[in-house]
Amino acid sequence: MNADVHVLAFKVANVNGVIDNETGTITVLVPAGTDLSAVAPVIDLPANAVIKPASGVAQNFQYSTSSPVVYRVYNGNVFQTYRVTVKEIKAEITAFRIGNRTGIINQNDNSIVIYLPEGTDLTQLSPMVEYTDGAEISPAQGNYVDFSSPVTYTLSYMGETFSYTATAIIGEEPKQPLIIFNGENIAPQWADLGTAVENQSNNPKTDGINASPLCVSIVRNAVNGEGWHGGATLGTKIK
Repeated sequence: MNADVHVLAFKVANVNGVIDNETGTITVLVPAGTDLSAVAPVIDLPANAVIKPASGVAQNFQYSTSSPVVYRVYNGNVFQTYRVTVKEIKAEITAFRIGNRTGIINQNDNSIVIYLPEGTDLTQLSPMVEYTDGAEISPAQGNYVDFSSPVTYTLSYMGETFSYTATAIIGEEPKQPLIIFNGENIAPQWADLGTAVENQSNNPKTDGINASPLCVSIVRNAVNGEGWHGGATLGTKIK
């Protein structure tokens, strides 16, 4: 039986999805700010076909970029599966460079900070910017820009606009603190194994758990099991 099980149209808030019957995928790009947690698509099907989940029934598409929502069309004894992604229209700046300096991009608050050498004229800079393919950017690439105060970069993409605030600072980029998994900020000092485990009773052990509160890395000769070597961060406790 050659029944038609192709989705004819898949709409979210009057936005038509792109249907690929060969790969069994449907992608819908919705305006920025759309609540993806309860999307009720309107689905057109061939005569006598049914789809599960049904047309008009709300589904959670928040994670559909990585885990598409599965729909299946049935018609008689034939079926076809579709993997559906609904995502917001979004354009991003992905790289920002001036000379040999690279900007720090925070996608959470759409900010860019770049540290430049002493003596740089902030009023005449021409950044190299990488951004979402197909978007238009202002100020345009190749233009000289005055960074004596923060500059707003605007991306225009599929009828939506996205803005970043770029700030240039004279000086060296601050060293970022080392973050341990339990949330501690530390400034580690490395020492050789002998110093690190000094006065640590029976440490390092080769046949059990070491009691040292230090963060220790140890290796030994793989052939004869001798010749222990390693290092440690002093004053750093791993919990």
